[in-house]
Amino acid sequence: MAYFDTEKVSREIESYFGSEDENKKIKQAAIHHYTANEMDKVLEPFAGKPEEFITFLEETWGWKVAFDRGNGIVIADENKPFCVCPLDDRVRCPKLCSCSEGFAEMMFSRVFGRPVQATVKASVMRGDKSCVYEVILT
Repeated sequence: MAYFDTEKVSREIESYFGSEDENKKIKQAAIHHYTANEMDKVLEPFAGKPEEFITFLEETWGWKVAFDRGNGIVIADENKPFCVCPLDDRVRCPKLCSCSEGFAEMMFSRVFGRPVQATVKASVMRGDKSCVYEVILT
């Protein structure tokens, strides 16, 4: 088996992405994971029913979710000590977390029926104990 220097590859990948525009491109890549998982079908029963979706996230996926309806803010904690990114976890590139922002935006905008803006607030790949997203209804 050939030697694969994961740290070197991770640093090289990380160096490719720096500008705001490049991070937007990473975010847009989420469509591939979203489509592959047929998320529109998964989310269909929850369209327009955010409380039911939050219950699903908590009971089925094990997430911890807080929804401040008055301010239109969701804090969603995946509550897992590992990265769920479908990319090979041997390559550590924290900037890829922008893709997760895109995935969260697609999920929550489908459920709420309106645009949202998601931001990764904590990430296992960035050294945190779980991945946490702030989702703002726009």
